[in-house]
Amino acid sequence: MAFMVYYLRLEWLKFRKNGVFQMMVLVYSILLPLILLAVKSMNISVPGLSPRMVVEFPTIWSFLAYSGSWLAYFFLGFLAIYIFSSEFSQRTFRQNIISGLTREELFLSKIGFLLVISFLASLYYLICVLVMGYLYTPAEKLAGVFDRSSHFLRYWLMCSGYMSLAILITVVIRRTAASVFIYFAYTIFIEPMIRWFFHKGFADNRSMHFYPANAFEDLTPLPLGDVSITKDLVESGDLDIYLTPLEASLTSVIYILLFVMASYYLIKTKDL
Repeated sequence: MAFMVYYLRLEWLKFRKNGVFQMMVLVYSILLPLILLAVKSMNISVPGLSPRMVVEFPTIWSFLAYSGSWLAYFFLGFLAIYIFSSEFSQRTFRQNIISGLTREELFLSKIGFLLVISFLASLYYLICVLVMGYLYTPAEKLAGVFDRSSHFLRYWLMCSGYMSLAILITVVIRRTAASVFIYFAYTIFIEPMIRWFFHKGFADNRSMHFYPANAFEDLTPLPLGDVSITKDLVESGDLDIYLTPLEASLTSVIYILLFVMASYYLIKTKDL
């Protein structure tokens, strides 16, 4: 445990003054609460969706998790790519091994650092939920403050999932620009095409939802059940486009473990 704290401290000292790291963290921190506050200030003409609903308990848990998932996908995914690819481009992996560190220690320090970032991003989500929720929720609705608190764990899994996928891609590609391109290309184009054009062709059932990026996305989906025009479809099962929270959580844990183990294998066996 002591050695892990030591290596995490080294990672923090290495990146705390890094401009890219600071920018990603700052933009994420500003946009996470700002998006919902902006929606609250708009005149939304969607039946059953009032502007205040997005910042009131218990629905704020779902709406902030959904908007935050896009920020995590872009900014935390990019941050994971940058942290790993910079080690390859600057050859600091090799220098650290020459200095006496093992590949296992190097990998664990990186993974540990990114898991801490993922947890802190989720903790910030929790703080934003509680602060904004208490500020904007009428007193008569405060009984439901923690009705959807399971979103906190799913949010952490979502952040960790996108970052683990980004890490694996970076360990394979090793170059920042190419890794960023593949990361976004896979999640936006490649996986959806595989699911809807190939998988659906030979197995048109719910199995097409169990792909990694889709599982991470379904951890914090758009809360259609909170909007009256889609609520009946969701409750009747006619709008079965998401994994259940349990399915998404278990699937995500499996993919995270697979991606981390695959990344570790490549770091351990390939030339650095």
